[in-house]
Amino acid sequence: MDKPLTYIDLKKDLYKVLLGFFLNREINYSYIVSVAQNTPTTCVERMLFEEVAPVYYLYFRNMLSSAWVDWDKEILWKNIREYQEKYNEKFSFYKMRHKYLVFYFRKKYQSQWIELKKQLEALKYYRKAKNMEGMVLTDIDLCEALSDMFIDSETNFIYIAPVANRFPIEHVKKVYFEWVAPVCYPNLCSPIPSIWMGFDRDELWKDIQEYKAKNSNLDSFGKKMHKLSLFHLRNTHIVKYQWKELEKYMNTYKNNNA
Repeated sequence: MDKPLTYIDLKKDLYKVLLGFFLNREINYSYIVSVAQNTPTTCVERMLFEEVAPVYYLYFRNMLSSAWVDWDKEILWKNIREYQEKYNEKFSFYKMRHKYLVFYFRKKYQSQWIELKKQLEALKYYRKAKNMEGMVLTDIDLCEALSDMFIDSETNFIYIAPVANRFPIEHVKKVYFEWVAPVCYPNLCSPIPSIWMGFDRDELWKDIQEYKAKNSNLDSFGKKMHKLSLFHLRNTHIVKYQWKELEKYMNTYKNNNA
């Protein structure tokens, strides 16, 4: 019986397929995605440009594409570890060269990375969408997903979009701007946001209901001021930007097949 692959084994495999990204050959995106599918996209990007690319330039840039297939991943792993030890040394000129190489490869392979990232995110989107088939989603599920756009960490739109796409776009827009944003936006206004792992589902729903009830009983002047505050919030940079990004992801994957 085969032993399960360890984290290090998986990382070595990923290093090898990412090395193929830079060789003078057509990039096999589907092969890279098959190996990288369970690795966060940000980690893949870091491994590609900050770990593999500099080592490729120093050791493998003259290697034939045909030799890459049979290349020993242990040697690649060893070269990467040795390179990291060198540029981590204090006052080493490797630090300066490393920064230049990372910048150079990011610029040179920007379009190829965008394509790889798109395919990685598409796979993750369809996986989540597939897992939700048959599930009945309600407004509380939508609010919970949208609230992740207001936590103190990078927004993972690829996991929010499948939930949002189960609702009419106008309803998602209303829930985002008129329910979730007013309740959750203050978290981002704090110098040190207290919520960075995610809002508590039940507490969030309770706060939203209290917010809606409070504003439903306003007099005419209060309602005008409330509309004005919502208008201001809607045009706040981060709120507007996050919506545009979510809308882009929703439009990209809605009604597509895996």
